[in-house]
Amino acid sequence: MKLQLTLLQFLRAAGGELLTPETQLRNDARLAVSPPPTGLEISEALNDLERRGYAVSVRDGLTEIVRWQITDLGRVQLTTRHL
Repeated sequence: MKLQLTLLQFLRAAGGELLTPETQLRNDARLAVSPPPTGLEISEALNDLERRGYAVSVRDGLTEIVRWQITDLGRVQLTTRHL
């Protein structure tokens, strides 16, 4: 759960309304969490956030770049934890 909360904090810090590139989220998570999570762990955490409705992803049809955004439910999760 720590990884999911860290990812939500990064998404909120990005302004909440901006779409954050997945590559940036992955790099930030590897630097912020100890020990650094694997690619699979990050993928599972992002998928879990989206499944729960805490974040949404958008894939650009031309570039295939995936970008993420925190949702209102994701903000609530951080607020209730005083993060």
